[in-house]
Parts: sequence; C-alpha cells; structure tokens
Amino acid sequence: MMQSWNALFECIKNVRLLSGADTLVWNYEANGDVEKDGGYAVCVGNPILRACQRQSEMAGGKTGTKDKRASSAYVAGPWLGQSCCNVMIPEPIGQDEREGHPLPTLVARATWPAITYLRRRIGFVGDSLSENLVVALLCALRSGDGGARKWKRRGAWRGGYFPRENVVVGYHRAVLLAKYTWQPVENSKPQSDGITGTYRVDVDIPADDWANITKFYDVLIFNTGHWWGPDKFPKETPLVFYRGGKPIEPPLGIFDGLKVVLKSMSSYIEREVPSTTMKLWRTQSPRHFDGGEWDHNGSCLSKRLLEEHELDSWFDPRFGGVNKEARLVNSVIEEALVGTDIQLLNLTYMSEFRADAHPAIWLGKKDAVAVWGQDCMHWCLPGVPDTWVDILAARILHYFKQGEG
Repeated sequence: MMQSWNALFECIKNVRLLSGADTLVWNYEANGDVEKDGGYAVCVGNPILRACQRQSEMAGGKTGTKDKRASSAYVAGPWLGQSCCNVMIPEPIGQDEREGHPLPTLVARATWPAITYLRRRIGFVGDSLSENLVVALLCALRSGDGGARKWKRRGAWRGGYFPRENVVVGYHRAVLLAKYTWQPVENSKPQSDGITGTYRVDVDIPADDWANITKFYDVLIFNTGHWWGPDKFPKETPLVFYRGGKPIEPPLGIFDGLKVVLKSMSSYIEREVPSTTMKLWRTQSPRHFDGGEWDHNGSCLSKRLLEEHELDSWFDPRFGGVNKEARLVNSVIEEALVGTDIQLLNLTYMSEFRADAHPAIWLGKKDAVAVWGQDCMHWCLPGVPDTWVDILAARILHYFKQGEG
C-alpha cells in the first residue's frame, strides 16, 4: 500500500493534481502550466456525488444534486493537462462504512495526502466564490474523517476541524478584503443626487474578519473581485475610499479603488503574514450569463461545455460582454502581486469552459429566480470546485515537500 502512495508522491515534481473518475491523474509539465494548458475529458460516473450529499449538513453550499441539476454528465469530466501520467488510486485505509465511517472518495483520497500528511491549517479569505471552494474542500475532507466537526473560531464564517490528522479549514468572509463601513446621509434623507449613504472603504486597513488570523494558518488563500461593481454598490450607495483616515482626493471610481485596495492589501499580507506561510491568490471565477446580465434575463441553462474558440467572445474585455469581469479583474490582480511572494492560483481558464455547471434556476428556494435571476456565478456541488480542490491540494503538497514553507 505504501508503495502506491509513494508512486503518487513521486509524481508531484513539477505536477499539478487533477480530478478523474477512476484513476488519479497527475499532469507532468516540465515547462508548462496545467492551470492554463489542457482540456476536459469525458468520464462516466463520479464517486464524489455520494460524499457531498452525505456531508451537506456540515458543508452547506449550493448542491446541484439536491436541486436536480447535477448528473454524471455535469460533474464527472476531469481537467487533463496536455501530457499526463495515470496512477491508480490506492484502496481506502482503515475505513468501514458499517461503523459509520464513510469510505474516502476520489477527491478525499487525492486531497488527504496533501493536507493531512502535513497536518496543516488552511484559511480562505474572500467572497462567496471562495466559500464555494471551501465547501468542496470540506466535503472531500469530511469523507475521510468520520469524526469531523464544524469549526467557527477566530471569526470564521464557516469551517471544519478534522481530528484524525489535526487539520483545520476556515473561511473568513471579507468581500472587499479592506475594511468598509456604512455611512448614512445626515437626517436619513437622500441627497439631491439620490445618494442615501456611502460605504467608506479604508484601503490600508484589512477587514475585521481576517485582521487577526495572519499568523494562525499555514496556508492562506485570498480573493476579491465579484463585489466590485454597480450591482453591489449602485450610484445611490457608492464606495468612498479613504487612506490614513482621510478621503482620497480626487475621489476614485470603483475600478480604480479596486486597484488601490489590491496593491494595499497585498503589501499588508507581505508585512503581516509570516514568510513560512504559503500565500495564494485565487484568480476570478468566470460567470456564464448568456443573453443578458443577471437582472436582464441572463441564463445559463446550457448542457454543453464551451469550445476553446468561443472563450474570447464570452470573456475578453475587448468585446464588452457581460462576462468580462473575470479577465478584467485578473489583469489587475496580476499587476498588484508583482514583486510579492504571493502565488497565483489560476482557476479561471479551466472554468471558462463550464457554462453547463452553474445552479441556474435550481436555487432551492421558492421564487428565488423571480427575485434574483438565474445563478450563473456560483457552481453546483459536486462540480467544478472539486477540480479546484485537486489543484489546490497539489499546490500545497508541492510547496511544503519542496521545503518552501
């Protein structure tokens, strides 16, 4: 058995872990990048379905299985790099379903070596797309530890503790990363320009949700971007940016404000997070609204993956489409991280293909679509975030086995 696991670890040199249905697939890229180069394969069956269904009481989140969207066609296709080596997965060790300990699923068996082997604390800071990733990770780890329990210490919005290997996973909700507070107009009356109040953003102060965790976790994954738009902060309640306790002059628009916050928060992370901590910044998760924005009948009821030649027309900012956000924000993120030791976790490109994998109209609440429109931003679980988990697991294992942390 140990020889089988050793075979997996030997493959980790210059590789990225990928998801598959029957085998654990590793991509060997001496001079490539599996997060950008590769494609989806078609598989039948998916062993993570049962695990996420069983663990829904712990992980929560948006489950396509519960909402009747998911099928093997939606969730089973793994992302494969341009050159791969296949390694059979070892059988589960020491688990007995009759004793209430669910057998490890594919994702769990892929993730446990990376995380439990090194007994790490893993923290996520960001918006609901980070929560989507956290829920997938909790599902995977829960299926490998029957004693897992919820964990919400240190201000975590969601999390889990896995006593078998003393692993902690925590999600800290901080949608702008920087601290922001509501400031209503005086006398609670709208101004002549229609403004009812403003949100003060202190670009040089982290949100309270994560200000005290910089030295607690061994791995920190950050993101922001989806809240930086007029749908979250319309002209009646705009963002106003402050530095050093004073308003920035001249006032910044929302996108320029994002640039300043990204630069400021990346500098803060460099100063306050120990050099031994693995620091990752997750790139944007692409949306797949077709035919209009979320509030203008945008839809994602598609059952097919996009073709590579379609991606630019959907996502390239030069074409001005409704889904341009991801690539636009990514360019600013990459610029802000230059010169830092924060690594990019690039999950955008592989996710752009998956127009078929969002909750769409299956939102689980009556009249939700009428109020909020289709959800073409978040992902069904099981689904795309499980591949994100695979890649994250490989990055963690590679980082610490190479002695970088």
